Amino acid sequence: MKRFTFAIFLLFLVFPFSCGFLNIAHRGDNENGKYAEHSWVAYDRAVGAHVDYLELDLQKTADNILVVSHDENMSRVFGIDKNIKDYPYQNLNIYINQNN
Repeated sequence: MKRFTFAIFLLFLVFPFSCGFLNIAHRGDNENGKYAEHSWVAYDRAVGAHVDYLELDLQKTADNILVVSHDENMSRVFGIDKNIKDYPYQNLNIYINQNN
């Protein structure tokens, strides 16, 4: 048990400090809501800020197409109470294009 505890200690406490921290842009850099999350503008801003990684959240539609969305439901971003997994891409694309 002591070995396991020591390994966890090294992994989570010592390793990040010895290697430096990573700057990960989750959903891009939307400047506190000024730009749409997961948009090209938000990604460009994050890359311009020299982030190490862009973290993209993926959801699968009913017809197995991957879309970039943090939420499983579209209510927070689009005001539509629909789950992405329940609809084919073409149906969701209609809502997305109406909001651009």
